[in-house]
Amino acid sequence: MKIIQQILFTAATTFSLAAFDQNPIVVNVSPAPVSQDTQHSFVVLIPGADLKDTKKNWLQYLAKGSKGDASETNGDNL
Repeated sequence: MKIIQQILFTAATTFSLAAFDQNPIVVNVSPAPVSQDTQHSFVVLIPGADLKDTKKNWLQYLAKGSKGDASETNGDNL
């Protein structure tokens, strides 16, 4: 009886942890055009992220603690 309980506990633990797995986040370093030049930049691929929400949240993060408002002009964050 004790062996069955251990097997069930192990199976339940394994399945419950697998249910909360996160897809891997991929980070690449690649050259990207910036204003008038090309600079190395980090390209982060987050599964399930929405571009519109990500841009909005990034501008809010940039504006936090600064005196001015963050904005985007021609693809550059100001």
